[in-house]
Amino acid sequence: MSDKNKTVEYLVFKDGFTVPKEFFESVHKQVLETLPGLLPDNGYTLEKICGPEFWAPLTDGQRRLAGRCMVHMVRNRILPLNFTGPICATPKRYELT
Repeated sequence: MSDKNKTVEYLVFKDGFTVPKEFFESVHKQVLETLPGLLPDNGYTLEKICGPEFWAPLTDGQRRLAGRCMVHMVRNRILPLNFTGPICATPKRYELT
């Protein structure tokens, strides 16, 4: 079966950032699954939070997109995480709220 007729839904944020809804949801789900294993007062990169099985197959572009999704989720309190360390740091680090 061909994917040519598959409809792709996008999420559009206030700043004009767009992301395929399916990708955003996959990042969200992966982070939620790993939250119970995070320790308080520790800073984690998104790569560390997601784990190698999720992160390794992503292209550089997909990794940057996942990072944009994560920033949106943290800023909008979709996840119980805060930024830690310098806000302009790359990669960003997150800690439990």
